[in-house]
Amino acid sequence: MNHAPSQVMNVDHDVTLQEVQEYFAYYIVKDRLGIVASAHTVFADRDPEKAMSPACIELAKLHSIAVDFAKSGVPAEIPQHLRVEEYPDFMEKPDKPSYQSNSIIGKLYREVKNVAQHKSLTKPFTRKVARQSYDRDMKIDGFEKYTAIACEYKNMYDFKLGNLMDYYGIETEAEIISGNILKMSKSFNERKDLEGINHAVMSLRKEARSWFDVMINKSNSQGDNAHAIASAWYHVTYHPSYWGCYNQGLNRDHFLSFPWCVHDTLIQIKKDKVSRRSFTMKLLKLIPILLFCFLLWIIVQHLTG
Repeated sequence: MNHAPSQVMNVDHDVTLQEVQEYFAYYIVKDRLGIVASAHTVFADRDPEKAMSPACIELAKLHSIAVDFAKSGVPAEIPQHLRVEEYPDFMEKPDKPSYQSNSIIGKLYREVKNVAQHKSLTKPFTRKVARQSYDRDMKIDGFEKYTAIACEYKNMYDFKLGNLMDYYGIETEAEIISGNILKMSKSFNERKDLEGINHAVMSLRKEARSWFDVMINKSNSQGDNAHAIASAWYHVTYHPSYWGCYNQGLNRDHFLSFPWCVHDTLIQIKKDKVSRRSFTMKLLKLIPILLFCFLLWIIVQHLTG
């Protein structure tokens, strides 16, 4: 969408401190960016034409004006026909009238909210689940010699991750790793503190990656050893014999995200195993054909001999 910028308000003298103070107060009073954005969400949700509806296009132009307001001095004036009184349920405005949105966002919102309200739907990672889900494709020859140090690093990782969860009042590992927080401590606000949470998790994952690099450097190879080390990380996390070995006395779940700090290596291991298995299956399919050809050759040789 092409939209010319607002005409900037110019002054013919040096700006005084008094004018700065007055303009700051004017900006606080006339800022409409949040209102315009919310109105655009409502009209896009209700109108069959969605974001291409006339109301949304008009609001998009107003949004551009509202964004430039701080530097242009020209506020976005919202006409009465673009003001909203009802909000879709997924916008979570408890102090405003709301309606049940029939859009895909509304449907997903209610599905997720339903899951959040029924914690029993979440299946814990038990020893039984570990027996069922352990992927033997992830075993690489020689991984056993790295399991001891892998256990130490997993203990460190789980302790730090658990402390982050306790600090922010986050209940599940899935929430803090994905950034989709369903519920957190009342001392924090998801919208304000989510960036800090994501940064803390990213820093922990980078630290874990550095442990992986240290293990590779201590070994004498950059190739096969990297796969064996990643395999050890996976093994000490998912194998049932290691279930319950971590977070003892802390009343915490068995965390699973540790090996996925080196997800690229784990994915490569799986790809290699699947590729080899596929190649073997193709060879097995060729054996009957080769045997038939061999027998046919013998018969021909016998008849012509």
